Amino acid sequence: MKTVLVTGGAGFVGSQTVLHLQDHGYRVVVIDDLSTGHRQFGLHADRFYEGCVEDTALLDQVLVDESVDGVIHCAARALVEESTREPVAYFQANVGNFGVLLDALVRHGTRPVVFSSSATVYGAPDEVPIEENTRTLPINPYGESKLAAERLLAACGTSYGLPGLSLRYFNAAGADAACRVGEWRRHETHAIPNLIAAGLDGNTFTVCGADWPTPDGSCIRDFIHTEDLARAHRLGLEYLWAGGESTALNLGSGNGISVLELAQLVSKVLQAEIHLEIAPRRPGDAAVLTAQTIRAREVLGFVAQRSSIQQIIEDAVAWALALRNRHQD
Repeated sequence: MKTVLVTGGAGFVGSQTVLHLQDHGYRVVVIDDLSTGHRQFGLHADRFYEGCVEDTALLDQVLVDESVDGVIHCAARALVEESTREPVAYFQANVGNFGVLLDALVRHGTRPVVFSSSATVYGAPDEVPIEENTRTLPINPYGESKLAAERLLAACGTSYGLPGLSLRYFNAAGADAACRVGEWRRHETHAIPNLIAAGLDGNTFTVCGADWPTPDGSCIRDFIHTEDLARAHRLGLEYLWAGGESTALNLGSGNGISVLELAQLVSKVLQAEIHLEIAPRRPGDAAVLTAQTIRAREVLGFVAQRSSIQQIIEDAVAWALALRNRHQD
């Protein structure tokens, strides 16, 4: 049985990846500092270490004691607007800490690394859907930090023979079908959980910009279910173990939906009215981000299976209700 280390495995995407790997016969070890993750999620792992990947002693211990065969690196800071206020912190977390992890892997014998990157590396491209050969020109520090981390991983491949795969997420959403894990943040910023909360609580949802160059004036995004992301991570590791070449791949559904259309769908699923407020554009945003997904299918055999927007919203609503019930018990 192979052992996989998932950094950030107590977070939104990382925890779903842990469960998926276990369902497919892998032993999973998690490192997470719980700055944004949850202990309850981390404890799904076969072995959980509370700590940060900047801790070289912890990395040395885990890589030796756990006989790690491959790494999925999900640990990161991941809020676009926050990154515009705290760029140094974002580069430290997303590039500096990743460098510490890669250095440990070089010292202990190279193992394949699947890196959770982001579609923000493309910035605001002129043409959509976005292909992997689209020029990378980030427009916020978060995207810059993810691109720098991709380049660091590629450089380690060239210099040390470390196999690496960068997976450029579009908008991660949804929740585990069995409601074991899902989107749960202390200060939520993502559209779908905030729309659900607005519908359940009667609050107002803020639309950041209604003057974008799109049909209804609101941003258009490509949402992909966390269960599909988790499967892509497993396929990525298996691809690298089989000798696949290092590369970068888009992970999206290939379909775009506007924020205003999204609000209508969430309202329909909840059967509740959602009050909207139009605010100015958010710094660092792009009008349209949708994925061209051909290469992920060609390289990994990956096709999104659970990423219809209807399914994503239904799973997110089920998770939100389950989470509220737990808090009431």
